[in-house]
Amino acid sequence: MSEAATQAIIHDLFMLCGMALVMALAVYALLRAGGGPSWNYEGEVLSRPYGWADGVTALLLLAFFAWGSSAAGQAAAPTPGEPGNTSIGPLMVGMIFMLMIAAVLLAYLRIRGLNPAELFGMRQLTMKAALFSAAGWLVLVYVAMVLSRRYLENNLFGGSWPDDSEQDPVKTFQQAGGPALKLILAAGAVIIAPIAEETIFRGFIYGVVKSYSERWFAAIFTSLVFAAVHQHVGSLPALFVLAMGFALAYEATGCLLVPMFMHALFNALNLALLAMGRS
Repeated sequence: MSEAATQAIIHDLFMLCGMALVMALAVYALLRAGGGPSWNYEGEVLSRPYGWADGVTALLLLAFFAWGSSAAGQAAAPTPGEPGNTSIGPLMVGMIFMLMIAAVLLAYLRIRGLNPAELFGMRQLTMKAALFSAAGWLVLVYVAMVLSRRYLENNLFGGSWPDDSEQDPVKTFQQAGGPALKLILAAGAVIIAPIAEETIFRGFIYGVVKSYSERWFAAIFTSLVFAAVHQHVGSLPALFVLAMGFALAYEATGCLLVPMFMHALFNALNLALLAMGRS
């Protein structure tokens, strides 16, 4: 699929998410003002402490991701056959930048007088319990990803997936020259990315959107944004299902450690398969 077609699809997805958010917030506001159907605001994920300032912050963050995805799509993709270290730098900078955004969000919450550890349920489970829970949830998510791909491939795409190209991080890992560079990339994918992305998407954005709507809309919305931010059309359905699994596991356990571990295990498993020569 051409770069222009990819960017058009990603752009349209961001526009769809934006329109869905505006319409949903209006509908939910009317329902609540009119004493309409009630739902569980809290579930296992605390969202009631979020206020209008957090909503504005989340909107600015979403606008930044939409702009950043558009700008990133205009950058030149790594050329196959070139040394891997030509693209490792930007990839690591991107992961570290996401980690910085997560750190700023945590500092912002502290300034707001909110405790991130309580908001994200970090003490709900022990590390060991969270890890075992993550492993169990990830098995279910893998099955859902496989089944959803087969269904879409057979019923929507006529038996042929429209874009089987590899994501840029995968190409970067494959082209990385030497085990040291691969180890650096693996550390970023298994440690930095799960902490940063889960803090931003599930910890903050999911909680804020949920506070103004409800759990299912927040899960679907944040999962679509998460998939779009990764800038790869062929992986959009799989990333959406994966992100939904993260959100459902977070809501079921109330502990952000669970999706963090799921994310880390997922990346580690895929890197292990790449290291063995499997895409």
